Formats: sequence, structure tokens, C-alpha cells
Amino acid sequence: MDGEAVELRAYEDETKDEPPPDAVVVKTVAGQTKWQDAARLAKEGLEAVYDYNPSGKWSLLCHKVLHHWTYTTTHLLITITLLLMALVEHPGLYWDKYDPYYLKTVLPIHCVVEMFLLALLGVDAALRLVWSGPRKYVRSWRSLASSIFILIMFLDALVTLARLEPHVRILRVLRPFLWLETFLMNSTRRVLRQIIQCFKPIFDVLLLLFYLMAFFALFAFYLFGVVDKDFFSSYGQSFVSLFILRTTANYPDVMMEMYNQSPASFLFFLVYLITSLYIMSNVLLGVVYSNFKTMELKKFKKIYMNKREKLKAAFTLLSDGTEGVSFDRFLLFVKEYKPETPSWQILCMYKALLSDKTDLIFSYFDPTDVSVLTPLSLDRFYGFYQVAKLKWIKDLGPRPAYFEKLPSCLRSVFKFIHKVVTWRWFNTVISAIIVVNLIYVLVFAGIATVENRYELAKVGQPGSFIFTFIYCVEIAMRIIGLGPLYFRSGWNWFDLIIISITTVTQVLEFIPALGVLIVVRSLRLFRMFRLKSRFRAILTAVFALSPQLIGVALVLVAIMYVMSIIGMETMYGLVYPNCCNTSWYYVGAYYSGAYNSTGNAVFWLNNFDNLARSYVTLFEQVVVNNWFVMMEGYASQVDSQYAYLVRVYFIIFQVLALITTTVIVSYIVEGLTFKITMTADRRKFKLFCKKEHGPKCGCYLMRDAHKKRVRTNLSYQDLSCLKAEQEVNHRELNEIRKRSLFWKKSTLGISDLFPSSEEGTTVFYGTNYRARDDLYLMMYEPEIVNWHDSVPKEKAQVEKRPWTSVLKDKLKETVEYIMD
Repeated sequence: MDGEAVELRAYEDETKDEPPPDAVVVKTVAGQTKWQDAARLAKEGLEAVYDYNPSGKWSLLCHKVLHHWTYTTTHLLITITLLLMALVEHPGLYWDKYDPYYLKTVLPIHCVVEMFLLALLGVDAALRLVWSGPRKYVRSWRSLASSIFILIMFLDALVTLARLEPHVRILRVLRPFLWLETFLMNSTRRVLRQIIQCFKPIFDVLLLLFYLMAFFALFAFYLFGVVDKDFFSSYGQSFVSLFILRTTANYPDVMMEMYNQSPASFLFFLVYLITSLYIMSNVLLGVVYSNFKTMELKKFKKIYMNKREKLKAAFTLLSDGTEGVSFDRFLLFVKEYKPETPSWQILCMYKALLSDKTDLIFSYFDPTDVSVLTPLSLDRFYGFYQVAKLKWIKDLGPRPAYFEKLPSCLRSVFKFIHKVVTWRWFNTVISAIIVVNLIYVLVFAGIATVENRYELAKVGQPGSFIFTFIYCVEIAMRIIGLGPLYFRSGWNWFDLIIISITTVTQVLEFIPALGVLIVVRSLRLFRMFRLKSRFRAILTAVFALSPQLIGVALVLVAIMYVMSIIGMETMYGLVYPNCCNTSWYYVGAYYSGAYNSTGNAVFWLNNFDNLARSYVTLFEQVVVNNWFVMMEGYASQVDSQYAYLVRVYFIIFQVLALITTTVIVSYIVEGLTFKITMTADRRKFKLFCKKEHGPKCGCYLMRDAHKKRVRTNLSYQDLSCLKAEQEVNHRELNEIRKRSLFWKKSTLGISDLFPSSEEGTTVFYGTNYRARDDLYLMMYEPEIVNWHDSVPKEKAQVEKRPWTSVLKDKLKETVEYIMD
């Protein structure tokens, strides 16, 4: 019947009730072609959701809607709008929450807008329910939690609209969860999941750290409590003082009174700082890094095996009981998977899979290429994701330099410039000039004062013009010597933009009103990043880590949002000028400044009066310098019985910031390790090739270790076959074109690809930047083989276990952990 799920079971013995563990169960939807189902399975292999296959017509429709880029972008914008509502909610616009105008006009508008946004998110939850089915939806704690949060927040807004009276709206802390649950926040959600999964060992280290603090606080209270009552008058104050000391925010103030009385007291603070700051911080870093690597491997295994399972299911549909996937089926499959891919690129992908030269670490090719379009076996089909990411270009063969067509008088000059810019010491000379420029700038900056800095900069203008002229000549020489090749490098564009900006601003400096543009001169010094290979390697590693670092930063933004909401609801309006005179550590002096005061006595600006100021206040907590001044300022403004709750609030945020910054360091270490490993393996591969094949071997090694390159040859017969398949499958290709919104015509036609003779071949290169998964495939090759052997057994065990058994084991693990 239309809309019902159909199952294809790929195992021979159909007489048994249960399929073997390695059987492939493919769920298809009636009314869909096998190319559509296979393409859907291949796309699901790239997603983080593994078991939510559409089970019917409506389920498939919801699946397509939920994964369409327009819908995912709209969903993200809705959640961001919900987050930004805190900017205009109380106390964002400085409304008095008891003002009648606010209660009768502003508050109802806020509630209606919030309810409308939550209703849209409720529609998203309903679509997910139809897509996954009620049983799987309820068993997914994320989906169930988001639905509950939406319902609770909707009821909270409804109650507020009905009462029109001010009350604490602490449920706004749930908004970041809905933001992180969106499809486009998958990488950020992955980082947060890893932090939560690693929290058990992190909690152990933090527990040990707090135990040491409690132990040292006990000693400090009994040893220093009588002499130094400003920091150790009670056990609670001693603990807080030592926690602040671990961040070095109150050092050496915390020990000066005791150091004045007894110089030997320095040993106590020395032992504490070495233990808590240097040893335990590095232990925490090691634990986070080690567990992150373990969790990353587990996640990689899950993603890798999911890709293989989806490709195996797609192969089952495409092969249709035969031994392999023929080219005509592969053509229709890729057109459904990626409609914008031209047919000749699909042929290149097919030939690359047949030749089995889609190397994962270093790109090379065998001069003997596959000349027959034989069907793809399953082992070859597993490399589909690798070739699908390649960008194919036609090899036009060795081309003469662009200046070879110029007249002889110009050709000799251009050829000389080409030799100069490709000279091995040319970059070294330019680097030396940049160093001299740096010294020139530092000398003038060192002798300048606030009063004469602009006049002195004008004195140095002639020298600055000389350096600018040298850089412009260098850029012109590179453009002339390299021609169009110059603009193919991103670093060359970086050079060109920097020099263009500094040249224009240096001309504008003659306008008196624009004299401040003098500071732009220093941008030229950033060219050292382009010329120094080690600097480029570091920047390349940072750029490669940008998705992970952005994910960690967004997690910190979500944490700060939650803490800001709590701070605005509980500490709004507590600090003001000349407050906090009864606080610990005499921090009242930092709040003694008036509204027009200067200096550091205006710490009352660090408040929770609105969302923007709350973020500034919490960011200063992350930096940790004088963070305790804000903590003690707020603690002194509440009743003494609630002061410790304020300190707990700030200490919890300090711990969360410590964990987040440690995660950032772990990612940076991993990225640099990735870069070093790739460079070392590149050198080993180069030596191996020279030893095995001689200096003129057929292996191809990219200069950039972060790129891979695959070569394939298309013969006259291959292109004739492609042309014939397009004619045979013309009707189905037209149907796919009608369904697709991204179909585009290739700039190269089939006739442009044919070699000059029937015996000739056309060479194509497929290139792409390497990802971290490419390195993992090499590093964990022995483990991957074991994964292939263990999957059928693990799958059978998982399928036989009921959900009650899984829940029982989880509860048992939790109880054992608490008892330990």
C-alpha cells in the first residue's frame, strides 16, 4: 500500500525466523525509486542520528522537511531570536517591573512573542515525532526533554500573560538547550556531549582539588586565623581565600600579613600553589585530554561504522542481487545524492573507486589505470564518501609560461623576474626586510610619548614610505613572475590585501583628521606569517581546529547565558557607587567611585542589570583578574545567610570556565599533534618512495600535507560509455532534474572531454583538504579491522537486550559510581 514501509532483507536463508547478525535490513518507502532510497541512506550516513529511518510516506516527508537547508536555517534563527529576547525583557530595557505601562503593554507583547516562537518550536517537535515515530521519540531523551522544556516555558509565558504581575522567570535558562538542539548546532552539541561524557574523571580531579583546598584551609585557619583576620578569620573565609589564591587573583596580598610576621609562612603558600595550581591544573589537563581522545575514538568508531552500514544498505539496493553496482546505477545514484555533480565527474569518481587509489594519507597513482568499467564490489563501494568530497579538474598538460607568447624583449625580462621570485633565497631576503621594518617601528614606538607620538610618527614617514615601496615592488614582481598562478594561493591574497590597505592608509595620513591611521602601518608586520613556514603551520593547525574551537566557544556562550539569567533574576541592582563597604578583603574601595569617576573604583559597572552587562561581568570572571572583587561585592549586599550562595554561584562559574578553557587547550594540543604527525608521515613516505621505486617513482606527493590528490584517466571508451548511458537513462535523469533545486550544467561538455584519438586518454585530478577523520583512518587501522569483525556480534547482542535491561545496567553503574 502507498506510504507503507517495505523491508529488503539481504540474507540467503529466508526460511529462518531471525536473520543472521551480519544481515542487511533496508527499509524503503513505497513510491520512491531505489536511487532515491540509496541516496537517502548515503546522506543518513553523514548525520549524527543513526536509527531514525523514515517508516512511511509522511515520515519521509517530515524527514525531507527537517533536513532541508531552508528549514534548518529558519529553525536556528527562531532559537536565536528566543535567546535575544532577554535583551528587551526585564531588566533589559531598565523598566521598573511594577510600572503600570510595563505590566499592561510591554509585558504582554513579550509574552505573546515568546509563545509564538515556542509554538513554532512545538511544530518542529511534532515533525520530529512523525519522522521518528512515537516509540523512538520517547526513547530519545533529547527529543523528550526538548518537548518538555517547550511545554514548561509555554505554560510559564501563558501564566505570566494571564497574571500580568512580575515574578521570577528563571525558566529562561532552558532557552540555550533549545538553541543547541537545532540541526546546524551539531558540532557544538558534539563538544558539549564529550564534556558531559568526560565529566566523571573531571569530577574526580575536581573533587581531589577541593579536598586539598579544604585540607589547606583547615591548616590556614588554625595557623593564621589569629594574626591575619582579613583572610583567615573563619574556616569558610579561609577556604574562599585559598580558592581565590588558586587563581592567583589575590596573590601576594593574601600572604603579606603573615609573611611580615613570619617569613617561614611563605613555605605554606609555596606548597599550596605548587600542589593546586601547577600540579592539579596539569593533571586536570591530562585527564581531559586523555578522556577526550578516548571519547573522540569512540565517536569516530560510531560514525565510521554508521557510514559503512548505510553504504552497505545502499549497495544492497543498487546491486539488486548482483555481485556489484554497474556504472548506470551508480550514475543515477550520485545524481540523486548530489544533483549538481556533472556526469563526467561521476565517471571520474567511478574510475577512482575501481582503481582503488583513493589513498587516505598520501596521494599517489599507478601508471596502469583501469580501462574497463567493471561493476563496483562492496569493498570498493565503501570508499564512496572519500571520492564524493573530491573536486575534479581536467589536466591540461604541461603549459608554457604565460610570458612565452610575449615579444622577445619583454619575454627575457619577465623570465628573469620569474627566476628571481622563484629563487630559494627570495623569501629569506623579504623576511630580513620585514625584520628590519619591525626594528624600525619598535625604535620609534620606544622613544615616543603620549604627547609627541603623532609628531614622531610623521618623522618616520620617509622610512615607512621606503618599506612600502619595497613591498609594492615585491608584490608586482611576484605577479609578473608568476602570472595567474599568483592568485591561486590564499597566502598571496593575504599579502596583496595587507599591502593594499597599508598603502592606501599611508596616503590618507596626510589628511589631518585621519592621522590616527598611522597605526595601520603595523599590519605589514603580519606578512611574516606568510613567509615563515613554521608560522604558517601553526596558523594552518588553528584554522583546521576552528570548528572545534568555535564549538567550545559556543558552549561557553550557552553557559554564560544560563548564568546571566540567574544573575539578572537574583542580583539585579545590588551594586551601585559607594556600596560594599562591609565586604571581605576590603573590596569596597573598588566601588567608591561616582558615575563620572576615573580609575579602577567603578567596579559597580560590572553588574547584572541587563544581558549585555552580564556577559561582560562573566567574561571578566573567565579572565580571573580581580574576579573575587565582584564576588565579594555582591556577597556583601545580601543577607549574611545568603552570602555563601552568592560565592557558590561565582565559584561554580569559575569551575565551568576552568573546564571549558582546559578543553580549548586540549583541542589545540590535538591540532598541533595532528599537524606534526602529518608532516612526519609525509617525510617517511617520501623516503620510502625513493628507497622502493627510485627517485623517479610514479608516486605523487602533495607539497601541502593537508591536501590529498587522486588521479584518474578517462579513455575514449569510458566517455563513449558515459554518453551512451546518458542517452539510455535520459528519462530518469530528467525526472531527477525536475525534483532537484540545485541541478546545474557543467562548463565542460562531453565533447570537450574526448581525447584526440581513440587510443588516447584524458587525465583528471581530484583534490580536497584532509580532515581529521583521514588521519584517524590511518592511526587506528588495526582497530578498524577489529571493528569490522566485532560488529555482527555486538549488533546481535544489542538487538537481544530489552530496554529494561539497559536501564537496569545504567542505574547499577550510577549507584556503583556514587558508592565509590
